[in-house]
Amino acid sequence: MKTRSVPYAQFTPQERIRLALAAIEREDLPELERLCRSCPEVIWIPPDPRFAAPLMTMLAVVSRLLTQWVELSAKVILQRMVVEGILVDDVIGAGPVNAAWRSTSAMWRGIEAGIEGFCAEAGLTSDQLLALAGGRPQLVELAGPALHGSARADRKWKKVTWLILSQAWTIGNQ
Repeated sequence: MKTRSVPYAQFTPQERIRLALAAIEREDLPELERLCRSCPEVIWIPPDPRFAAPLMTMLAVVSRLLTQWVELSAKVILQRMVVEGILVDDVIGAGPVNAAWRSTSAMWRGIEAGIEGFCAEAGLTSDQLLALAGGRPQLVELAGPALHGSARADRKWKKVTWLILSQAWTIGNQ
């Protein structure tokens, strides 16, 4: 059986993106490679990698960090709502949910402390850093007042947050 040749050179950039995403979804790496190899070549002079590499790395790291922070913020708000809505006589009891709320609040504060620590060392404000990925998300702002009152910043989350930001910051300066 003879297969038709696919006119790869004729695809528009949008068609290539759709085809590439479909190939990724079905894990068809040979098709993805053919799509990439058949792209028209463009001569491009990139910005200095000592500038672009750290900036792009910081963008990726800050974006992922904000995603984690938003997820924790949603949990904090939900856990607080549950704890405040639980009656002492309920079957579940407030104890386990209160403990989870405190733990999640500590992780949330760990991220915040890690960001603040990194920014202090790098000579940045947290607003400058977070602006890279669209600024401080509204859900994070809403979660601040909903944090468990006795939760302190989780040291591991603080250290990991500081570490990934510091590593991204040093890319290109090595």
